[in-house]
Amino acid sequence: MQLNASTLLVIDDDASVRQAIVSHLESCGFAVLSADSVEQGQALLDSHAPELVICDLNMAGRSGLGLVQALSTRAPLLPLVVLSDSGDMHEVVEAVRLGASDYLIKPLADLLVVEHAVRRSLDRAQLRSENQRIRERLE
Repeated sequence: MQLNASTLLVIDDDASVRQAIVSHLESCGFAVLSADSVEQGQALLDSHAPELVICDLNMAGRSGLGLVQALSTRAPLLPLVVLSDSGDMHEVVEAVRLGASDYLIKPLADLLVVEHAVRRSLDRAQLRSENQRIRERLE
């Protein structure tokens, strides 16, 4: 079971969606950083060490898919939950192929879905890490 003290990063250019997610996750006990652009999100990634990123794929200025691709190269074990206001299956497949741990469609009618995706992604990341430590000990 994941401890609630995890630091999360929410990147979304829609201020109302971003604030709703941040408020809900903070009320669940998570420490939450937020950014309104890919560039600001990358700066926060460089200056902090979040255990999970929630990123909108359709932001003004730059695609969130570019960030997903950069993160899959830079931090392949970092869980990433992606949000999109389109149900484009190509986008879904591409995000998952690039390493997204979960994919949610906006509008988010129930923020419990976000919380569940975050907890599930953190739990999977913790299990992967433990599995890797056990493999290293066995070798």
